[in-house]
Order: sequence, then C-alpha cells, then structure tokens
Amino acid sequence: MSMLGFALWSTQQAARTPVLVAGENIAAGQEISRNDLVLVSVGADAGLELLEAGQEDLVVGRVARGPVPKGTPLSPALVVSASDAVPFGLAVVGAALFPGEYPTSALRAGDRVRLVSTGASGDGDDAGVVDLGSATIWTVEPLIASGRGELFVSLLVGDSEAAGIAGVAASEELRLVLVGSES
Repeated sequence: MSMLGFALWSTQQAARTPVLVAGENIAAGQEISRNDLVLVSVGADAGLELLEAGQEDLVVGRVARGPVPKGTPLSPALVVSASDAVPFGLAVVGAALFPGEYPTSALRAGDRVRLVSTGASGDGDDAGVVDLGSATIWTVEPLIASGRGELFVSLLVGDSEAAGIAGVAASEELRLVLVGSES
C-alpha cells in the first residue's frame, strides 16, 4: 500500500510546474517588480495560461489591471503597460480642442492643467467662466486632417468629475489652462 501511495505522489510531483504567483497583495494600478513575484509548483491545468519561471519579463514593469491577491498565479491578462493603466478613482476624458482652447501646442503627457468651462446658459446668455478643477494631460495628438491646429487631448480626471467634464468637452465649451507642477 505504501508503494502505491509513493507512486501516486511521484506522478503528481512530476506533473507539477513552477509558476509565477503574487508574493504579496498587489494593488490595482501598482507597477509589478521582481520582488512582488514568487515561484510555486502547481499542478497546471492545460487550459490555464500561467507564467512559468523565466517569463518574469511578461509582467515585471507592467501595471496590475485590478487587485491581485497574494498567491494568485500570474498571467499576461492581469497586467497592462504603465502608459495604458488608469489609476483607481480616476478616469480619462477626451476633448478635441481648437487653438485658443488650449494654451500651447507644446502640451505633453504629464502636464498639469486647470479645466475651465466657458458655457452659456440655455437662453444664450453668457453664464460666465466656471472652474471645473484640475487634470493631468494623459496624451496629446494633433488632428492633422482638420488642418486648423486642432488637438485631441486626453485628460486624467477624478472619476466623479468625468461625466461633467466630458459633457463640457462635447459641447465645445472646455478650455485648458497650463499650471505649474509641484516640485
């Protein structure tokens, strides 16, 4: 009986594969480092896409899409490149802006801006300028097809403000003011 148990145990051990798992809890939006990874031998199911030893580069330096609890086997589906990750509690809003609606064509990712609405009330009267808060430039792309200096600007804003800012952008009432960064 002990030989049968040993044979079964040996077969199970031979079918085990060392895979990468989260060595600690990884927060959504956290960049993954080699220190966050550990190797654990598991009986891998052929249907699972798990990362084996030597495949660390598929996750190291990338950002967790969502929370990854300690002990979770890692796969490429759990991560995105740092430039594609939107931190928890934030959202990305896009706006097509004409010259005069943005302060400089030299805007770049990471610049801090104030968002201003120049909206008019429903009866056509000027409702005045409204400060919508601050944002960080996510991306900037010239809209070459327009030929009028138009930029498409993606803005990183608070999740709770995103809908209002998107509405102001859609109604072409959004203006950006470049502000200094904290040092």
